Amino acid sequence: MWDQFLRLYQVNLQFLSYWDVLTKADANELLKSGHRLPEDLPGHAQEFETAIALAVFPENVRTAIWTEQPDAKPGMATAPQGQAFIERIVERVTNYLQEMIDGKRVAAIPPFFA
Repeated sequence: MWDQFLRLYQVNLQFLSYWDVLTKADANELLKSGHRLPEDLPGHAQEFETAIALAVFPENVRTAIWTEQPDAKPGMATAPQGQAFIERIVERVTNYLQEMIDGKRVAAIPPFFA
């Protein structure tokens, strides 16, 4: 689909998941339950996502059930940990977008269009 936008509008369209800006060093520093990418970071409904949720919308996190399940990883999450992830994500996505705007990060043009 991105190639259609490029052909029609000549747009520098790129895809970047917010968690892709995080590194193994971030996992090593901030995660307690594991440091494997992509298993532990992002890791669906595990420590990383739970920490983000605790920082952004703690009222929606059902912490009471943590002791009732065999998987302890979500229970290792904290709101400060989530805030640290959010700050890194915002800074790095902002830098990525600025590089796109400045022309330093440009999507490759398919051969049929060049």
